[in-house]
Amino acid sequence: MNGLRLMLVEDEALVALLMESLLQDLGCEVLGPFAGLEAALKWLGGGEAVPDAALLDVNLGGQMVFPLAAALAARDIPFAFVTAYAAVPDPRFA
Repeated sequence: MNGLRLMLVEDEALVALLMESLLQDLGCEVLGPFAGLEAALKWLGGGEAVPDAALLDVNLGGQMVFPLAAALAARDIPFAFVTAYAAVPDPRFA
């Protein structure tokens, strides 16, 4: 994972810090972390850096992350949902 640029989107500060530290220990460059949907979308749209992949918390302070997932998919950027939910909610009903 050395050199992999990962976008991290997580609204729980302690979880974000732990994930960032673990990813850096693995050699990743962490882009973010972003705590909110709007900030993450704005950054992605700004084109400052293009992540190799993204890790997305599903629920960001009551907002579902699916619009960001769609924006990443439109740019062919792979992503994974990272959540405490037993199953990812269906985005059509979120």
